[in-house]
Parts: sequence; C-alpha cells; structure tokens
Amino acid sequence: SSDLVLYIALPAILDTNPFQDTDENSDKRPQEVETVISIFQITYDVVKAYSVHEDILHQLFAYLFFFTNASLFNTLMERGAGGKFYRWAKGAQIRGNLDMLESWAAQVQLHDEANEYLIRLSTAADLLATPKVQLLQVSSFFFSI
Repeated sequence: SSDLVLYIALPAILDTNPFQDTDENSDKRPQEVETVISIFQITYDVVKAYSVHEDILHQLFAYLFFFTNASLFNTLMERGAGGKFYRWAKGAQIRGNLDMLESWAAQVQLHDEANEYLIRLSTAADLLATPKVQLLQVSSFFFSI
C-alpha cells in the first residue's frame, strides 16, 4: 500500500534540513525529501499510465495530501509538546521541505489539491517560521486593541 510507504517516508518533511547543501547553485533536494516526492511521482505516473480519469486522479491526490497533512500535523503536535520542536529554525526547515512538495504538485497540475489539503501543516510551518520579533509585534497590536 502506498499509504504505508508514504507513512514511513513522511517524517522527512519534519526532520530533514533542506538548506544543508552548501553549494549555492545546487537545486538538488535532500534524499529523504526526494523519497517522499518520488512516492507521489510514482503514484502519479501509474495513475496516468493506466489512463485513470482526471477526476479520480485529483480525488486520489486530495486524499494523499489530506493523509500527509494529518499525519505530519499530528506528529508535529506530539513532538512539540515539550517545546523543543517549536523553533524558528524548525519552522523554516519544514516550510522549505513543504515548498519542494508544493512545487512538485504545481508541476503536475495538482497545486489546488496541495494548497487545500496541506493547509494546516503549511499554516503551522509558516507560524513557526515567523521571526519572534514579528510575532511579538502582532501580539502587542492585538493586545492593545
């Protein structure tokens, strides 16, 4: 089942540093994230090879992105319970990895499904990747109202 393989590979989105390559001209994705994207690509290729109707393809990927979102968001919440996981660097890392997955989705015309079904994880990553100074400015604005 692709869910089982995907489930095993998904933590790479939370754990892998997409900025570890020191070569500035490198567009290479980290191998762990590449594995996740490869699972999506292979699934996409198989569905296309068997001429599955476009609506079913979009529904399948809506489910896979939903599964990805739920699995990773739950893992993020569980790991963050102690506070050590909730840091700017971790948010930037997750955001970078999600950007790679979303870029792949856009290349295969699945951007709408990725945007809709990865929204909770994406929002959490954006919040974690927001510099503390900006968060303090926003919170002081709301508390002054």
